Parts: sequence; C-alpha cells; structure tokens
Amino acid sequence: MPQVPPRRDVTIALIAAACAGLAVAAVGLACAPQAGPGPGVTDDGGGDVGGGDAGDTPTAPDAATPLDGGAPIDGAPAIDASTAACVHDDDCGAGQGCRSGICRDPCLLGLWCDAATTGSVCQAGYCVECTTDADCDSGRLRCDAATSSCVARPFDPSVATFGIFYSTWHCRAAGANPVHDISRVLAGAQSWASDYQTFYYWGRPAAGYYCPSDDDAVLRQHAELLRDAGIGFVFVDATNHAYVGVASDDTPGMILRPLDRLLAVWSTVPGAPRVVPWVPVVAAGHDPAVYTVDAMLQRLAAYPGMQFTYLGKPLLLITDNAQHPVNAAREAELAATYTVRRMWGVFGDDGASWSFLQACQQSPTSAEPCDQRVARRGGAIEQIPISAAYQETYMSIPSATPKHRGLTFRKEFERAFTWPETPIITITGWNEWIAQRQPCGQHPSCPCGTYPDGCFIDQWDVEYSRDVEPAAEGMGDYYYRLMTACIALFRAGDQCDAAHADDLCCRAWTP
Repeated sequence: MPQVPPRRDVTIALIAAACAGLAVAAVGLACAPQAGPGPGVTDDGGGDVGGGDAGDTPTAPDAATPLDGGAPIDGAPAIDASTAACVHDDDCGAGQGCRSGICRDPCLLGLWCDAATTGSVCQAGYCVECTTDADCDSGRLRCDAATSSCVARPFDPSVATFGIFYSTWHCRAAGANPVHDISRVLAGAQSWASDYQTFYYWGRPAAGYYCPSDDDAVLRQHAELLRDAGIGFVFVDATNHAYVGVASDDTPGMILRPLDRLLAVWSTVPGAPRVVPWVPVVAAGHDPAVYTVDAMLQRLAAYPGMQFTYLGKPLLLITDNAQHPVNAAREAELAATYTVRRMWGVFGDDGASWSFLQACQQSPTSAEPCDQRVARRGGAIEQIPISAAYQETYMSIPSATPKHRGLTFRKEFERAFTWPETPIITITGWNEWIAQRQPCGQHPSCPCGTYPDGCFIDQWDVEYSRDVEPAAEGMGDYYYRLMTACIALFRAGDQCDAAHADDLCCRAWTP
C-alpha cells in the first residue's frame, strides 16, 4: 500500500480509499479497525493488529478498551469520570478518541504513531504509550494494563555495583628526570622528548606524580576516596600486558609490583573497593611466570577478601581486541572458576561484551539523551559504561569529545538513572593520567601537515582526559565530587529531575 504523507487537509474520501477495508476516523489521516477480529488478534498475514510482534499474547488493555469511547467492556472497571481526562470521544480534541479515560491520537493508516503525541505504540487504532513493559524503555517504569500508560514501578538501586577503571602504570613516568607533563609543554615550560616511548602526564595529580609501588599513603588515600564515593570495585588495566616477560612492556614494574602493594594496603582499609583484573588471555598456558593473567590471579588468590564476586564467582575481565585475540579454550577453562566477561570499547550495537568507553548517540551538548551502547545478557542490560570524556582515535584532536566541564559525565550517567537495577555500572576512569606521544602519519586522523609533533591517544589536557581523581590544577576535585554526588543520588533512588535541579550531579559547573 502506498504511504500517504501526514497532511491534515486530505479528504476523508481519499483516506478511505487508502485504507480499504478499514473504518475511517473522522479527522486525522487515521484508520481504526472495523468490527471483527478483536484487538491483539493476528490478521491473515500473521501480523499483530495491536502493533506488537507476531505471536505476542493479547494484553489486558485490548480487551478492556471500548472502541466507541463508552463504558469499558469484558468486565473491566468502569472509567472514573472524576479523575479521567475523558469519558467519551467528544471529550477529546478533533480526531482523538477516549481510551480508558485518556485522549489518544489515532494511528496513521491504523498502523503508525510516528507523529503522535499520546504514545508510539498503535493499539486498536489509537496511539498509546505501551502494551508491554519493554515499550516504556526505562527500568523505573512498567506498563499499566488498564490504561496502556507507563507508570512508576518499585525498584531497588542497591542491586547495582559501581566499578572504575584503575591504572598502575605510573612508576616510569613519575621517576623520569624531568617528569614530562603535557600541560608544561603547552605552557612553554618544557619541550617534547625525542623518544616517542616517553610517557607524559596530562597534568599533575593532587597527590603529586606518584609511583604506586612505593607510595602506600597514596594507595590508602585512593581506597578511602573510592570507598567513600560508593565504588565497589576497580578494574586494573593490564590490557597491553599479555606476558610477564619482555614480550610485553615491563609487566613487573607497571602491573605486578604496584598490584602487590595495592593488595597489601587495601586489604587493611575497611570497605576498600575490591579488585578485578582486566587482562589479555592469549594462550592456553597457566604459568604465572609467563602469562600476566595467571600472575594477577595468583596474587588475588592470596587476598580472597579483595576479589569482587559476581554471580557467585570472582569477576575476571578479558581484553578483547585485534591486538590480543582471546584464546577460547583458556577462556572456557577460566570460566569454570571465574565469572568471565570480555571487555573493550567503542562498540556499535548492544551485545554481550562489556565496554569501558562508549560515545553518546548525539553530542553531549545536545538536548537528546546520551543512550550510549550497553552490554546485554539474556535480553537484559548487564553493564552500563560511563565515561568522563571519550574518543575513537586520538584524544588530542578535535573529533574527540571533551569533558565539557562535567556535562559529558552527567549525560552518560543518565543511562544509569534510567536503568537503576543494572547489575554493573563502570566508570572511566580514576587515574590513568599518562599517555605516550604517537608519531604523526600513522593514522589518517593525525596527518603530519596538521600535527607535526604527533598525537596522544588516551589523555591530552584537563578537558580532553578521562580521569576523575583530584588534580592539582584546573578543575581540582570537581570531577571526584561530581561522581560522588551522582552515585549518592542514584543510591537514593532519585534522578536529575525538577526536584533535584540544584544537586551537584544535575547542574552545570560553576567556578
């Protein structure tokens, strides 16, 4: 059937011709079904007249809704005229019909509700909000069968656990003489090092340029700050370190020695976050002297109270990218003892793999919701990633999305508010701080004509970085306070609405 553009000046006769076999609503390019098969009953073609998937069970609103706006049918409660918006079609605007006490727009050609203001689901010829809970697209709402409207449902935000990206790579950068800092280079106080393997801080942490292996005070401070913010676990970044030996870049110095101190210190801090490895699994071997995954798991086994238990087993995150393809046999073996999830970032559609970094569907500065990609298992959301900033290639080029003074974080956090019973919510990140300068010309987005000094992948400056650990300059501890405020609002079962417009999580940054 040819589609008719949604023009209000088309005559009823023309609509009737387009809607052969259907009774025409008086106004509005809409067709209501004639008497015959009841709403929710499949037609000859196998489709669902109510607008749901073929084979859906007919829902209660179909059976209870009168087609003429009069009294409910099939024993449903009568409309309460004292509280209902309408009782009869005449109580509604032109072209609308009264359905279960609510004025509803008619479906376009009896099928579509793209331009409707009363709902996006076509049911019995009129546009309603929902026929199933899934139509409400929020964990805070359910579909009320009596009115086909999305209404508040009880939920328990305590079922969610917050995790945060945690880095231990700093010792080489902190021990350099001088310490290389991008902010100092940009200010003219330093020059770029000739060695592209040199690590640069994007700025100075409030705790100073620390080395986790020999700074127990900083490790203790981290445990206390993260605990007080409501973080349940950290996922320790070993994503570039598949091997303990020379095949990977200084795994003992960047991963294992800092992890040893972290476990020793955090195990003495009441309520400290638990620890989850995020590491490649590239071979079937089990030798902790060879494979970083085994070395990390061996260390965690010595501190069983520091393991984060998820679905009855300690959680293990596996690097999943082209550089480190997963050894499926070893993964399956580990799954007997651990809850194993693959994780990487910047995925397309929702899937089973977890993500540490996802872009909003639109710019965070737009009025649209972020709706970043989530991980699903069994059809339900299992993990939501939240990031303070993000990029697809380099963080130091205009295509990256900055923090926008907290707006990016707040927009991504909206996804958690919408789905408050999501088991795992991850934040990127806490304390990455450092990055290596990459030569220009290695990727089309970093041409030498524009960036002769090269580009930085993960960190660049106070705006183009993902850390929320307090900084010595710039925004100070704002991002830590922002994260803490958002988690507290979430735990209270609230969200950013008119009642909480002045909450730190819900308002724009002010100096």
